[in-house]
Amino acid sequence: MPLNERSRDMGKRDLSRLTSALRDLCRERVLEEKWLLAPSLRVGFQWLDTVARSGEPVLNVRVKTLQHVVLDVASTEMQSRGVSFLRGVGVEVLVDRVFGRLQAAGSGYTTGLAPSPGLTRTLTQAIRDLRLAGVEARDLRTGVFEVAPKGEEIRGLLLEYERALEAEKLADYAALLRLATDCLKANSGYTLRETLVLVPEDLEQDLRALERAFMACLPPEQKVALPVDRPGTSPEEEPSDRSLLRWILRPADAPRARGDGTAAIFRAVGEVNEVREVLRRCVAEKTPFDEVEILHTDAATYLPLIYELAYQLTKDEPGEALPATFAEGIPARYGRPARALLAWVSWVREGCPQWTLTRMIQDGLLQIDEIEKEGLSFTELGGLFRSVPIGGGRERYLVKIDEAIDAAERKRAAGRVTDEEGEGAAEHALHHAVWSGRRG
Repeated sequence: MPLNERSRDMGKRDLSRLTSALRDLCRERVLEEKWLLAPSLRVGFQWLDTVARSGEPVLNVRVKTLQHVVLDVASTEMQSRGVSFLRGVGVEVLVDRVFGRLQAAGSGYTTGLAPSPGLTRTLTQAIRDLRLAGVEARDLRTGVFEVAPKGEEIRGLLLEYERALEAEKLADYAALLRLATDCLKANSGYTLRETLVLVPEDLEQDLRALERAFMACLPPEQKVALPVDRPGTSPEEEPSDRSLLRWILRPADAPRARGDGTAAIFRAVGEVNEVREVLRRCVAEKTPFDEVEILHTDAATYLPLIYELAYQLTKDEPGEALPATFAEGIPARYGRPARALLAWVSWVREGCPQWTLTRMIQDGLLQIDEIEKEGLSFTELGGLFRSVPIGGGRERYLVKIDEAIDAAERKRAAGRVTDEEGEGAAEHALHHAVWSGRRG
């Protein structure tokens, strides 16, 4: 079987109920504009990639989150009213500003707490949850709170937040949902024109009140439900070991395994070895990294491990991109510029210890132009630098390096060290590195 046909056949077997339904829809309604609702853009594009790999062209399909759809529906009305969308950190800034004004007025149940980023995030989430549930300040009943003063303060915070949105002509996600819903009610479907909205069946089960109200107003003839695989249910096609993952939370109820090789479980001692084994299997089976997705249970544990192992593949090639992307994103301190800055601050703060600068050289955090000309790696240059007896103290560096260079030159002159042995190149690179640093 030719390679492209074999890949297409494998792609068809990999389709879930959702991607199978999406493939059929793309085949039957090619020219119509389609909006695919997904929990995130990354997940939505993965669905489309799966369909494309099965051999079905994907045309006129746009991946959107619910927030993107709401923005598209309400954009014209927002522009006519001169309203701007407030999102992300902007919401936290507004909540913090409003809460600061309430604190200045007096200390109470929540206003007596010391300001902190954590408190701001907690208050922002509370405001967001209330507003997405359709609750406004005038509707909030303080009697349902265990502590009445807390309810009064939350209502006051919510009231001031609503006034700030109106005064500054801002709309948060909840206000945007109300506006988009009103647009659909006033002229059902005019904003969407003839666009098909493709909605996975399980997407609406976790929606909040205002989100459900918006979805209910979508024109029925333009809303297409996509079936999904349900956990703990048998697949429609012939069952495989991979389909047994539907019972991962209830293994005792799962059917007997078939041993067909579609799923495998391995054990490893520690999280590091788990990640290494995944990469080993990719190499052993010659599976491209861009066809592999690693799911984990704890970002704080696994993300640094995956990052470090991916970094090992490129540490001797500065400027090369990591052969991995991270759905959660990675902290800025993992990047090369941030690591260089943090290492330099640590080096200065701790009295310029040699081991810190050695590590910076070995990790390729310093720009040393001569290293490529001399045919050395950062690891080799770091090892040479470590052999110089500096210890610590900024004033000792140039003195000790000059002494080491002079000693190496005397040995060469005496015939005890030759360039063929490699030491001459290393010494020359170190000399040029130091001399460049002096000029800089």
